[in-house]
Amino acid sequence: MKSKLLILFLLVSSLNFAQNPHFWDGIEAFDGPTDENPVLAAQIDFYFDKMVAPLPDSITLEIGRLVERTSFNPNLRDFILWHLLEKYRHPEYMTQDQVFVWLYDNYFSQLEIKDLHETNLALIRDKAERFRRLALFNVAPSLGEIADLPSIESEYTVLFFYDHDCEVCQQEMRDLDSVCALHPEIMPLKIDLNSDTEGLDAIYDAYDIETTPLIYVLDRDKRIIAKKIRARQISLVVLGQNQRQVQVMSYNVRHCAGMDMVLDYDRTAAVISKQQPDVVALQELDSVTGRSGHRYQLAELASRTQYHSIFGSAIDYDGGKYGVGMLTRESPISVKCIPLPGEEPRVLLVVELKDYVIACTHLDLEEEQRLASVPLIVAEAQRWQKPFILAGDWNDSLDSPLMQEMKKHFTILSGDEPTFPADEPQECIDYVASFKGRSVMVLKSSVIDEPEASDHRPLVVSVMLQF
Repeated sequence: MKSKLLILFLLVSSLNFAQNPHFWDGIEAFDGPTDENPVLAAQIDFYFDKMVAPLPDSITLEIGRLVERTSFNPNLRDFILWHLLEKYRHPEYMTQDQVFVWLYDNYFSQLEIKDLHETNLALIRDKAERFRRLALFNVAPSLGEIADLPSIESEYTVLFFYDHDCEVCQQEMRDLDSVCALHPEIMPLKIDLNSDTEGLDAIYDAYDIETTPLIYVLDRDKRIIAKKIRARQISLVVLGQNQRQVQVMSYNVRHCAGMDMVLDYDRTAAVISKQQPDVVALQELDSVTGRSGHRYQLAELASRTQYHSIFGSAIDYDGGKYGVGMLTRESPISVKCIPLPGEEPRVLLVVELKDYVIACTHLDLEEEQRLASVPLIVAEAQRWQKPFILAGDWNDSLDSPLMQEMKKHFTILSGDEPTFPADEPQECIDYVASFKGRSVMVLKSSVIDEPEASDHRPLVVSVMLQF
């Protein structure tokens, strides 16, 4: 793997890569060999290396288009899929391993593909799950009895996997020691794989170790912020941490009642916990209402997910309250709840955190009321110097007058994938956006395939904040 730093990845990904819509003209007439075709392989590499921004979302979008254009010829389609699978098995940029995951999820686990059989499908599946688990900004896997990662108190932890008989490993270790001498905030954890230490077999799988030396850099919360880089590059990662990645979930939970109308807090909490978001904007929450058994729903979810919770009441309902809420990993600095217009009164719940402000709302069913909410939301966003992120159920489509007005002030970070209804989504009405003029870069947006826990599917957006 040719490693590149996250910093460089973000710089490159901010460049203007203009996909040539005519690059694949004539592909429909292709009649060349598909068992082995170095010319076609080189053409595929050139397109995805030089003409597509190296963001996973950009790459997967172009793969989808190319596969659709070649669906007339299964042999050609399969050649392209196999070539891209191998390409992103050893990606050039750290986050591109998620393209491999996407290829498995969308094609190799779904289609009949030439030369795909039970044995190699199992290998592909295992690799995809390792990549999924080791995605940047996920919490690092447990080291078992080798070390208790959560107990390590340091700003950064470097996991250094090595073989004491490896000369390259010895040089990397010397480089790592030099880096740590310059950065006392880094705690190195050196793990010799050529030893009798118990539990090493599980570590190979957990950290996708194919060769040594291997380095993972973790932040204070033991999230992966760099991987498979050289020791001398660690300083650049640490110095580049005037950035912060944040994962935002927006989820209309319909008072925790699923498509089966069964109220199930464990099910709703499991959906949240599986995604490991930093903050969750929740809509349609009950607070001690009769229909919810007089239980405080947000506390039920917070206790199961171990998040801080903030409730924003919009109306009195059935002996209690009804509104929106927020779950946050970190302790909030300040909270406010701003009334918004609606045939049914609405609110904007605003929560200030250390590095950013997150706001949650559920806009009215009437277009006039939704449009009347925009200036109130904008006025609140303008008050803050920190990045301001707005999430929620806006009850409107991307081409609506509401969205035209919102786009004057906000950058829509989420995509156009439908979120409602959950069992067979047809409408995109849930969004995550950032107020313009603040440094927020979208890394990934996805609608989670959860058809049962609510009548909406959850939306998850990963962003990079720049300070």
